[in-house]
Parts: sequence; structure tokens; C-alpha cells
Amino acid sequence: ETQELSQPLPVQCERWLQSTISLSLRGLHQLAALPSEMAADLQLQARARLARAYGDLGHIYANTGRYTKAMTHAKQGIELFNATKDSFQAARLQLWLCRLQLRLAVPQAAPAASSAGVVLEETALLRGLSAAGVAEDAACTQVVQALQKVLKVLEGSNSVEQELQCEGQTLLGRVQLRQGLCRLASSVPLGTVCRFCEEDTALPGMLEFLQAAETSTADATKEAVELLFQASACFREIGDKELGGIAHACLAAVYFCGSRQDARVQRLALTHCQHALDYLGDCGARADASAGARSPTSRPKLELAMQLLEARALRRGSGGSRCAAARQGDARATVVLCDAALRCCQRRPEATSQVRAPAAPSQEPCEPPSVAGDLEDSAKEGSRGEADEAEGATETPSGKEEEGWLRTAILASDEQKLPLMTYLKQELSELLLRLLKGNERQEGPGRELKALYCSLLTAWHADTGQAEALFALRSHARGIVAATGA
Repeated sequence: ETQELSQPLPVQCERWLQSTISLSLRGLHQLAALPSEMAADLQLQARARLARAYGDLGHIYANTGRYTKAMTHAKQGIELFNATKDSFQAARLQLWLCRLQLRLAVPQAAPAASSAGVVLEETALLRGLSAAGVAEDAACTQVVQALQKVLKVLEGSNSVEQELQCEGQTLLGRVQLRQGLCRLASSVPLGTVCRFCEEDTALPGMLEFLQAAETSTADATKEAVELLFQASACFREIGDKELGGIAHACLAAVYFCGSRQDARVQRLALTHCQHALDYLGDCGARADASAGARSPTSRPKLELAMQLLEARALRRGSGGSRCAAARQGDARATVVLCDAALRCCQRRPEATSQVRAPAAPSQEPCEPPSVAGDLEDSAKEGSRGEADEAEGATETPSGKEEEGWLRTAILASDEQKLPLMTYLKQELSELLLRLLKGNERQEGPGRELKALYCSLLTAWHADTGQAEALFALRSHARGIVAATGA
């Protein structure tokens, strides 16, 4: 006893926990010989004590850097709890083991030294995608298989199991998203899609992606697309809007880089753009019945980046012709770009009513392109956007809109504003010139559009009155959408 007290406290804790585990197992063995009505409560207490001691001992191993011993401890515990028919504790240990495996396989996911008790920084799983190797991919595949097996066991019959289920689904989605993006990291221009995962690099990454996508096309591997779909399905099941928005943003970019001649693929790109914007919009929406206020999304720059991709997809879909459908596509792209430009105004937070009403994303799962349902989904999304635009064709920035839909000027003093505004000015100018050519024989509409374009150019040059010019142009563009969609 004197020798034991002279040992360091961590060593004593280990010995006490090991003794507790041993005594709990012995007690469970002896209680098994008693009638269940006599031993039921005692068995519950012994199992709870065993689970707590086993978990605490594993955390001591991990916190002291003995990860191999911690993993061995977890594997033995999974077998132990399965033998005692405690599937919940076995699932919890399996989830912890998966985090340990990911910590060793993905070095950048190791938590800071001050994060005591935290095994894995899950948000860091979406960093360092270009540095992933074969060993990491093999470990991630093993983790995915283990998590899928665990989620099948959990029934979610109570709040504790539901919480563990949610943790497992989130981790599974993150790992699948990482695997999918790692398969895109080495290709051009799809490698820039990896930058969408970080809020600070989302906008520069999108601008680089759009520039590269116009000069080259790339088809993602079937495996990468399938992994992205699986990740988006995980996030949809648990209702994680932010991660779901990232997954759909990546899918939209993948399809946008596909064959330009394949209208079906391009419609899928637009569909996933709209899904991403819906998810990211819902992510920042907060129900406030009294004021009707809406807070900015937690990823405003990614949402803004997706507006740029949506506008380019609409413009590409128009094909540059002068038919009504082409003019409608150009007008819808103009509306989206006006919204994006309004979000960058410096003078104050601006009201920028969205092209689509904020609604919950479709609960129907998005399937890979081999499923015919994608085309139906795309058609529904397109018709919904046209209907919403038609309703707001004559909209002006009313006082109610100013009060109810305030958005932060997210780039008011940001170094990313200059390249973004340069891009927006160039895109809007090209779209307006195309619309002017289509309206050259229409005296009234053509003259009005020309006047609005001149007002916008003047506002840009004088750096004043930009919001008013953009509001007026957006309202006129919605009128074109309503007229061509009639």
C-alpha cells in the first residue's frame, strides 16, 4: 500500500480504474447466476460503472499519447461489451476508436494541446486535402465501413442513442466528403473545389475555378461523385445545413466542369447550385415571428460564391442565342448577380431579396446522374425559380424589405472585394450587352434597359448610388423573366 501511494497520481488512477473494471466484470458474472427480478438493478449499476471506468481508462491512454494502447483498449472493449450484450457501449467505443484512427491517419486533424479530452478536431478533416496519401485513404475507408456498421446497430430508441447516431452520421459524412474531395484535388480545375470548405478561401477559390472552367473541362471519377452524394445524404438525414451546403456546392462545381454540350449535366449543376443556396440560406435563418428578421448565414462568402456559379450556369444554359429561353436565362443570371453585388455595397447593410423564397430543401434524396429522378428534380427547381422571379418582377426596395431582409455588407473592408467586384462588373456588362442585342428591335424595353445600364456604369464610376442602380436593374431583369416566361 505504501509503494502504491508513492506512485504518481496518473499511474494510481490507471490502477484504480483497472481494478474497478475487474471488480465490475466479476460482479456481473456473479449476478448472472441470480434471478433477474433480484439482480436487474444491480446489473444496471455494475454495467454503468464498467462503462464509465473503461471509457476513462481509454481517455487516460489517449491523453498521455499512448494511442496504440488506446486503440487496443478500445478494440478489446468492443468485444467485451458485445459479449455482455451492451450494444450501445460497444457502439460508443467504436465511434471513439474511429476518431483515434482518423487522428493518426490525418495529422492536421489532431486537436490543440490545450484541448484536453478531445481526440479529434472534426472540422479539420476538410483541410489539407491535397496532402492525402494512400495510407490515409485506406484508413478512411476502414473508418467508413466501421461507422456504417455501427449506425445499423443503433436504433435511436432514446435521446442518448439518437445523439450518438447524429455524431456517427456527422463523422461519416465528413470522412466521405474528405475522400471525395481528395480524389478531385489533383485535377484541374476541380482541385480548386477543395477550397470551398474553408470560408476564407471560398470566394478566391470560386473565382479561380470559374476562370479555369472556361478554358478546360474535367470529368470527375464516378467514385468521387458517389462519395460526395453519400456525404450529402448523411448531412441531409441529420439536418446539418452547413455541411450539406458544402457538399452540394462541390457537386455543383463537379457537374459544371462536365460536358458543356450535355444539357442534362448542366441542369444538374444548376440544381445543385440551388440546393446549396437553399441549405446555406436555411443555415443562417433564425425564426423570429415578431420582427421577421434573418441573420446572415454562418458561411456568407460560400453563399456568395455559389451565387456566382449559379449565374454562370444560367448564362451557359442560355447558349448565347436570342430566343426567349436564352433571354430568360440571361435575365435570371442578371438578377442573381445584382443580388451578389448588393451584398457587397459599402455604405450599410442592404436588403437583397433572394431570387427564391427561403424554403426547406427537398427531402427527396439527390441521386447520382444515372437516376432519372435528377431530371425531374432539375425541372422542378427551374420552374420554382422562374415562378418566384415572376412574382417579384415589379418589386422595389420597400421599407418592409429594408427592415425584414437586412444583410451584412460582408466584404465592406475585405481584400477579396476588389477582385470580386471586378468580376461582377465584367459579368454584368457582358450579360447586359447580350440583353441589349436581344432587345434592339424593341424601342421601349430596349431603351429602358440601356438607360439602366448607363446609370449603373455611372454609379460604378462615381462610386455612389450603386445600390439604387442595382435595385432598378434587378427589378427590370425580373420583368424580362416574367415576360419571357409567360
